Amino acid sequence: MSARITLHCETAWRYGSCPAQVMTNAPSVSEAREAADRIGWRFSASRDYCPPCSGTGPAVPVIHLPPNHKGRHQ
Repeated sequence: MSARITLHCETAWRYGSCPAQVMTNAPSVSEAREAADRIGWRFSASRDYCPPCSGTGPAVPVIHLPPNHKGRHQ
């Protein structure tokens, strides 16, 4: 059995919300957030934000990160 943790951007506007998400094979939420952080995602105490919504990069709606992904910050 395997688990997949998917983080969703939690930016909301009046008539909708951001569709961006990142799917990881990380075993915990903290490890999923570490992987997403390496590609520009940002986090507050209770919300996750994709790179364009957090002001750190271009839009990429859906990303799947394999468990050994190193990201751009090596």
